[in-house]
Amino acid sequence: GVEIKKAKASLKGKTAAEILMSDFKDYEFGGVKVGIGQVEVVDLSEALERKKEILQEMERKRSEEGYGLILMMLTDIIKEGTELLAVGDKLDIVEKAFGKRVEDGSVYLEGVMSRKKQVVPPVEKAFG
Repeated sequence: GVEIKKAKASLKGKTAAEILMSDFKDYEFGGVKVGIGQVEVVDLSEALERKKEILQEMERKRSEEGYGLILMMLTDIIKEGTELLAVGDKLDIVEKAFGKRVEDGSVYLEGVMSRKKQVVPPVEKAFG
């Protein structure tokens, strides 16, 4: 049950880079390079303790590799929602896609669990 899920979903002992890259995909929307990572957690508060560190890693990757936007989904599999971390000069895209402002590097998306179905389509549309 939950213990096994928690082990899989724990970020303890992982570096920010490992967390970011554990499930990271590259996209191109409207000629802009966009990266979207996702990690599933059972305890969002644990993940949020690492938020600053993960944002710094996202920013490093963005500037070194020329992304217009990097998004990182911290998906809470118990509460069924995602804290979406965002860095880049295209943060308005996130607002356009989800109707919420990015504050302090992130935005909470109730009911959002799937990158493929719930994050990529609105983000792609917002670039269009």
